[in-house]
Amino acid sequence: LNKSDDKSKNVRPCFPSCRVEKMKAFSIDTDKFKQNFELMLEKLKQYESDGTTTTVQNNATNNNPHMKGENEMEHWMDLEKRVVIVTGGSNGIGRAICNSLGRLGATVINADITPPGENENMEYISCDITKKDEIEKLVEAVYGRYGRIDALVNNAGVNRARLLVDAKEPCSKYELNEEDYEAMMSVNVKSAVFLSQAVARKMIIHKQGVIINMSSTSGARGSAGQCIYAATKSALSSFTKSIALELGKYGIRVVAVTPGINEKTAMTSSDAYMDALAYTRNTTKEAVDSNYEASIPLGRLGRLEEVADVVSYLISDRASYITGTVVNVSGGKTTD
Repeated sequence: LNKSDDKSKNVRPCFPSCRVEKMKAFSIDTDKFKQNFELMLEKLKQYESDGTTTTVQNNATNNNPHMKGENEMEHWMDLEKRVVIVTGGSNGIGRAICNSLGRLGATVINADITPPGENENMEYISCDITKKDEIEKLVEAVYGRYGRIDALVNNAGVNRARLLVDAKEPCSKYELNEEDYEAMMSVNVKSAVFLSQAVARKMIIHKQGVIINMSSTSGARGSAGQCIYAATKSALSSFTKSIALELGKYGIRVVAVTPGINEKTAMTSSDAYMDALAYTRNTTKEAVDSNYEASIPLGRLGRLEEVADVVSYLISDRASYITGTVVNVSGGKTTD
């Protein structure tokens, strides 16, 4: 205040005198503060020169998996020493799953009746998974060699496009018959049931494990010309939810994955498959393909690696609280 101003004489202090005295006791020694501040700056310069601060920052990044780059994905989702059985791993989605798991360090056993190509990142055991005795031999062989089975991927599947009734030509080759029914039910459902049973017995011993059942969006919404195939996939989704309730208390997770329409595989690109699908939908092969992308909100077919990466994630500890559910990987084509 300006002491020359007469009004200042009538202005009260902002604090009572007792409080002013207390504040004086806590006044800052500016010289000492300046000295300490300069010392701190010198320390920071020293850390920067010898790389200490960079090391601290790098350690913080390395310890946070969500800050890692794509080239470090293997470490973020490490599956080293995991033993995984994949059925039907020689072609298509199964092959992509085997390769994805192998890149992440897992020991992958491909159970298939068809041998894989050369230089594949997997071990191969020939097995007809529609036969219960061969399933049991497979599981005992893997468990006997490694002493554990950490995950099972029930991927093998057969899809034969068939009409329930062919009104144009009754009993044609595109009308469902008993052999078609048995083939799809045996590969798609029976094998998954008895493989899950045999593997779960081993997982219960170790109080941990993951079972992945490869379902399909057709199992959720149905599919014209594929009534039995869709039924088998719906069965797998329901089977998944039921056994998840049974096996959860043993630390075993069970998840279904439902791919939508993906890039061509050996099965879906064959003339026999496309001819049958076109006939059952009363259209041409060219029209079947042209309608696919238009029906997907993301505007493209799915890549096999995209499905495989979801499976790898679900097997990893990063998905340790996911069980008893169906994971949709269809580019938005279905939201069931």
